[in-house]
This record gives sequence, C-alpha cells and structure tokens, in this order.
Amino acid sequence: MPRALEAARRALELDSDLAEAHNAMACASLLYDLDYDLAEQEFRRALELNPKYPQAVAWHGLFMLQWISEREQEGRDVMLELVQLDPLSAYANIILCFYDVSSCRISEAVEHGKRGVELDPKSCLAHWGCSVALEYDGQHEEAAAICERALAMSGRHSWPLITLASTYAAWGKPEKAGAVFRELEARSEREYIQPAMLTAAAAAVGEIDQAMVFAQ
Repeated sequence: MPRALEAARRALELDSDLAEAHNAMACASLLYDLDYDLAEQEFRRALELNPKYPQAVAWHGLFMLQWISEREQEGRDVMLELVQLDPLSAYANIILCFYDVSSCRISEAVEHGKRGVELDPKSCLAHWGCSVALEYDGQHEEAAAICERALAMSGRHSWPLITLASTYAAWGKPEKAGAVFRELEARSEREYIQPAMLTAAAAAVGEIDQAMVFAQ
C-alpha cells in the first residue's frame, strides 16, 4: 500500500488532469491512510474530469458511499447509473452485484451476478461475484460450480477459494469445507493472504480459535 500511494502521487505529478490518477489516489487514501476526506475529494475530482469513467463511479459508489459513508440510497443510485452508462459492461453489473449483496438485496444481486457472467464468460471477477450472490441466496450447488470456474480461471485465487469454503460449510459439506480451508492455511505460510479473509474462512468452517488468531 505505501508503494500504491507513491505510484498514485507520481501519476498526479505527471498529469494532474488524469482521472485515473485521482481515482487511484482516492482508493489508496481510503483503504490505507483511512483519510476519508481526501478520498472523497479525489473521487470527486476524478469524476469531474471523466464522469463516465466506470472504475471511479464504481469505487466511489461501493467503497465511499456505501461501505464508509453509509449513504445507501445515494450509493445505489450511483451504481444504477453505472449500469445505465454501459449496460453491456460485465464489470458494472458485478460491482452492482457486490453492492446489492452488501445491501441484502440478494435477488437483485443474483440477477446482476448472472448478467455479469453472461456478458463476460471469461471473467474471474464476474464468476466470483456471481458465486457470492448465489451463496447468500442459498443456491449452494450452483454457487460452488461457478466458484470452481473462477478458481480455474484465476489459478485458485484466494478470494473465490474463501467463498468456496463458506459455500461448502453452508451447504452442509464440512469435509469439503475443511479441505478448502486447509489449502488456504497451507498457502498462507508461503504467500500473502489477507488476514480478514482467513478470519472469515476459519469462522465459516467452525475453526473459531484459528479465526481469533487470524483476527489479531
């Protein structure tokens, strides 16, 4: 994250009128420095420069408006606008899918998740987002199948792997959930996996003591 901040600052030095640079600065400031005022300012500047820049619209709506500011309706209006800007964008539909999961609008999340996969069947992000929505909707068999496709596309990225563990656990398949969690544990010894993700996976499979260790 310090390197991300450095890169964003350098991008702004090179071109202070670049929406992508302001968006990068906003995201790094938000997630690392927790400087919400600066993040809001940088998001706004990015959108002034390019109101139709999908990543700025998406990150501002999901990260800033919903997750941080809890401006629920304003954030959803922004996310719907993102889809309206480009209804054929898998990315727009999947970010709206994540937004709807966070808002407990699960049927809408499933709809947008499936739409994202339909629009870009080679997108790992689309498959992962769709599997998250399906898991929350209780469609565990389909969620696991789509999550497996995300894993195949990504070289078994840790995020869909964690979703697969929680899906198997919710589906009543503790042996499969445990096997996925053990894979995550082993990988965490040789590569970086976010502690919050490991905590969630451990809790999902009932490894509460281990979840507490990861959460510290």
